[in-house]
Amino acid sequence: GKKDKAKMAKLREKFLAGAAANGIDEATAGSLFEGIAKFAEYAFNKAHSAAYAVISYQTAYLKANHPLEYLTALLIHEQGSAEKVAATIVDCRAHGIEVLPPDINLSDVDFSIAERAIRFGLAAVRNVGAKAVEAIVAERRANGEYKSLAELCRRVSGQGEVGKRVLDSLVQSGACDTLGERAWLLAALDRAYGAAERDRRDAESGQVSLFEGDSLPGIDEEFGITVEQPMAAEDKLRLEKELLGLYLSDHPLKRIAAELARLTDAQGIEITSELQGQEVRVGGLVRDARRVVTKKGQIMAYVEMEDLTGSIDVILFPRQYEQHHRLFQPDAMLVVAGKVDLRAGNRSNGPTLPDSAEVEAEAERASVVCEQAWAWDDPGCAPIARSQILHLVVPESAPVEMADLAHVLATHPGPDEIVLHIRLRGHEVVLTPNDRYHVAATSLLTAELDRLYGSKVASVETIRNRAAPSRGRGGGQYNGGGQGNGNGNGNGHRNGH
Repeated sequence: GKKDKAKMAKLREKFLAGAAANGIDEATAGSLFEGIAKFAEYAFNKAHSAAYAVISYQTAYLKANHPLEYLTALLIHEQGSAEKVAATIVDCRAHGIEVLPPDINLSDVDFSIAERAIRFGLAAVRNVGAKAVEAIVAERRANGEYKSLAELCRRVSGQGEVGKRVLDSLVQSGACDTLGERAWLLAALDRAYGAAERDRRDAESGQVSLFEGDSLPGIDEEFGITVEQPMAAEDKLRLEKELLGLYLSDHPLKRIAAELARLTDAQGIEITSELQGQEVRVGGLVRDARRVVTKKGQIMAYVEMEDLTGSIDVILFPRQYEQHHRLFQPDAMLVVAGKVDLRAGNRSNGPTLPDSAEVEAEAERASVVCEQAWAWDDPGCAPIARSQILHLVVPESAPVEMADLAHVLATHPGPDEIVLHIRLRGHEVVLTPNDRYHVAATSLLTAELDRLYGSKVASVETIRNRAAPSRGRGGGQYNGGGQGNGNGNGNGHRNGH
């Protein structure tokens, strides 16, 4: 869908002229050209389609039946792209697979399986080349684990591409935390590396220190360096994000997750083409904001945000950019209301973009077109009113008494309707309990129901409004929470999650 329209128009004229010269009437030639143009948007022949289908089936089988092995292999394949690695790690968490941080004594060069978890590979740390970590891992396998920073520096000194910058990146990323407190390791690295290099050069030149063996401090010595306090948790997270490309051990949003849940009605993983044209309110952390200029000279922006489930693409057209751009600073935690739309245009086209009608003409992936934005703690950002339905699939011969189910539901009172899907002899009976069993359809309730039945049985469906038509670009009004009529008809849009 990224054809040059001006060139295509010229080629159409040339095609029609050539067809006429060969005795083909204009209507037939025009129809043929339109078919060719449509095929060129994105299509391929049946043999290609069949090959894709086979690969799709194979990978789907592996992911469904061997998720640990499949996702580990996928992470190895994607470790050159921090964005893809981050998205796959979100997928790992959705499958209940923990991704462990890098560890100088436990990590392999690439991502690896560690019992029922995945261990982050050293080569995936930024500013650390594959050759360097291959040498570090080979030395560890040959001569045992590294016991201290001094010993690490001594054993890898002179090993190919293992320089101070490599060690600095490994320390900052947390890969050397088993060797000491991170702030101290960073403070001591210069002396430890310098001492190891001096010893190596002396050994290579045949020089022997008057105090042989004393130039490099032992495991328990500290180079005379002390630090006033350990590295703060927020600084560790910042370095983790810089060196690993994502927050792995923790996430800044976790401390406000409950509040964001009250203020929003959708997560990043839900922003897909299935919600096209629907109103949503999302919350997250600003990763990046890129300003661009339209042909009219107006400023707009493409913003990349992230929440605990993945990334969220947000578009600010000129009017909204003028109103809200000061909020969209790196690492700012925001709530954004708007409509879901398919990403338009090619973000790599350069600094000047066409105007809004053309910007939205060629879809790529779903984005949120911003209508309103707030800082997460802005008093003006009120909790959203949502219309939700809790769906509970009761398996046949489920070893749970209805009284136990009623007790769980009664401990989560709220406004949300319940629909029971009861499996009986290969059939499904759908029941809607009376108002007595309306609940607060939260993740706490779904988790408790899943534990009660011993499997995934509960899901929440959100009923959304379709966004009002825009009055020019950026003129639409966000109406707040969805208020569908409960059966998916009228203006409501039902979205299960």
